[in-house]
Amino acid sequence: STNHVSNVDILGTGKIAPVNESTVYLGSTLSFIGAETAPTESTLAAGEIVMINAATNFIIGPYSMLTARTATQGKIIGINFAQRNAQSIMIKPNSALWCIGPGQYESNLPILNQGGRFSLSQMVRANLSGGGAGLDEFDYEQNNTNSEFHIENGSVLNLSNKMSMADGSLYPKMNPNLSAQSQIATINGKFVFTGGTIIFSSPINLGGSLVYGELKINGNVEWTGGTYKPSIDIVTPGKNNKWEIDGKITSAVACVVEPNPLNGTMPATGNAWHILTATETAGQDPSMLDNKYKFISSNVDNERRWSLEGK
Repeated sequence: STNHVSNVDILGTGKIAPVNESTVYLGSTLSFIGAETAPTESTLAAGEIVMINAATNFIIGPYSMLTARTATQGKIIGINFAQRNAQSIMIKPNSALWCIGPGQYESNLPILNQGGRFSLSQMVRANLSGGGAGLDEFDYEQNNTNSEFHIENGSVLNLSNKMSMADGSLYPKMNPNLSAQSQIATINGKFVFTGGTIIFSSPINLGGSLVYGELKINGNVEWTGGTYKPSIDIVTPGKNNKWEIDGKITSAVACVVEPNPLNGTMPATGNAWHILTATETAGQDPSMLDNKYKFISSNVDNERRWSLEGK
């Protein structure tokens, strides 16, 4: 229906594949619905879905997964609006939106993760502009303790405005198909971090040694709550996850750094792990709850650096 708001429910598996990668116009709220006993997967192929009624939404319901798969570099799957301020993509509890590369996924509807999983993998570039660069709204937001954002190294999230994490987890994942130097998950845009946890997947063996992943944010970070949990190799100084910020990070005492120790539990005195680099820091240093470590903030080569050092 293009003139009236209605509900269209897809029960079980489904597929949206616009002919010749063209456009599907949708005037109704579209919901994907699975069952706890029989979770379902639906797919989006290259092309565009345009929501043309101001009150419509795109809902990924409980126990359903929507897979947006771009087969070749440059192909785009798009979900867009014709009338601003009314629609969103909702990821409900126990559901998932999984964007798979190597091409591009685009949405200029804001994505609201209400307890499911938003996942980027296989070198996908996800371009989100639902917040609108001039509206100071969120392109991506997660606000539930069960909300997860998985981003595999090599994939990129591009934000026109900003993303918010008030709860749940941000989970950069190792990619066995990339070199050690390329194990980086990238977010371009502002990051507002008020709660939840940044935690990395386990390191993997590449070229005969364990390699740890990195989270790169090109934009300013506002950190007022939540936990940053980098894994560190207790035995080997310098072996650890890293958070790199090309911009300013503003932090507070309510923020927590909680190392995830691997290969032991007691760090040797003087052993150090560089866990964060930023162009500029402001506010107060985060709290360090584990008394086995010292938290060190310093200037190195015209950048701000945070490190952990064994006591």
